[in-house]
Amino acid sequence: MKRTHGRRHGAFIVEFAFTVIILIILLFGMLELGRAVYTWNSAVQATRAGARAAAIAAMGSTPQPVLDAMRVSMPQLQWSDIEVLYSPDGIHFAPYASRNCERGTCVFVQVRIQGEFHPAVAMTPLGRFLPDRLLMPGVATTVPVEALGVT
Repeated sequence: MKRTHGRRHGAFIVEFAFTVIILIILLFGMLELGRAVYTWNSAVQATRAGARAAAIAAMGSTPQPVLDAMRVSMPQLQWSDIEVLYSPDGIHFAPYASRNCERGTCVFVQVRIQGEFHPAVAMTPLGRFLPDRLLMPGVATTVPVEALGVT
């Protein structure tokens, strides 16, 4: 009579090991997806706050009030990640330096963010197979201008 009980126990351990590895990978994937969605949501909120600040800030002035308003939602933002654009018609947006509109003729202001997402998994052994940073989709918010620095 053959004893197969020990073989079945060994097969169970191997199957369990494969299942646990797959479950851990899925768990980390879900955590990273949650972090990516949170980062994207923070970027949307930051553009809203930045657009509101740009709508009341003086055109061509220092961008610090816009950046300060945006850093409440995304503290890691730098000025190089942000674009503040103005438009006289809501279709053609350009930076203030291009003089496509002046105070009184600008109707809309748009704030854009183009940033990167740095997955935490990149710091683990699984990171060898994944990029250390991913380009986020661009986020933009357009609002009508209010004061543009005029009180």
